[in-house]
Amino acid sequence: MALFLSDAADPNNETQINIMKEGRGKTPKQGDYITLHYKMRVQGQHHDFDDTWLIKKPYTFKLDPGARKVIDGWEKAFLSGKLKEGTTAELVIPYQEAYYEKGAPPYVPARSGIVCKIEVLSVNDHRCVIL
Repeated sequence: MALFLSDAADPNNETQINIMKEGRGKTPKQGDYITLHYKMRVQGQHHDFDDTWLIKKPYTFKLDPGARKVIDGWEKAFLSGKLKEGTTAELVIPYQEAYYEKGAPPYVPARSGIVCKIEVLSVNDHRCVIL
């Protein structure tokens, strides 16, 4: 059973991972390509500002910490070992691990945490896109 803490602040300012459905596939490691569906909203708001399910196009990225391919909260979550292929989870990401002090105008105001729902579709050691 999943515990939803979407608008609860983590006192340590770290990304929270709330597993909704546990996957049984590969566990991502540094250098892997991850393909996933996601939707994101600003913490405390009710509308999504980005949604790959809506556009029916999964997102693929290389897990390359420090290269700024994705936000820090995603890197930490995927390197945690908790987000295997097939996992559906909610990530609650503080601004310090998302878009920092400046935010990402016009979608993410300054100093705003974000909430992401993700579904990990594949983990590969080479680029492979699911259509």
